[in-house]
Amino acid sequence: MKALFPVLVSIFLATSASAADWSRDCGDARCLIATRLVDPDADRIFATVVISLNHDRTDPVLVILTPLGVAMRAQARLVIDGEATLETDFEVCFPDGCQSQRPLTDADLERLASATRISVQYFGFGRDAPSSADLGLDGLADALSASQAP
Repeated sequence: MKALFPVLVSIFLATSASAADWSRDCGDARCLIATRLVDPDADRIFATVVISLNHDRTDPVLVILTPLGVAMRAQARLVIDGEATLETDFEVCFPDGCQSQRPLTDADLERLASATRISVQYFGFGRDAPSSADLGLDGLADALSASQAP
């Protein structure tokens, strides 16, 4: 699944109407809740954030896809309301970016659903400070609650 995951995400997000809105797509076994953040100054994708979980909300996984040029020893992370941090370990890089992921707890899902601000952060290669950008929250709480239904 690791090698196919970025392909599935890019196909899923290609049909998304708004880069800031969260979208939900459920297959037979899992749901993908995803958003893409575009850096308008650089005209490139800053990050793609995906929450993958079973229909009954078991086995949730946070995946952050970043562009090439990130410092691999550092982690990508989500900062929720300026306090809670969900750090992800990089696992693999592809020609167009790097993938990091981590399992999520029920408490993590609740924090994400009730968040008033979520930022994506990662360190660019050779940089002392992280690159950071805020995610849009439209649709995230609804997508997470809809994933509770059988």
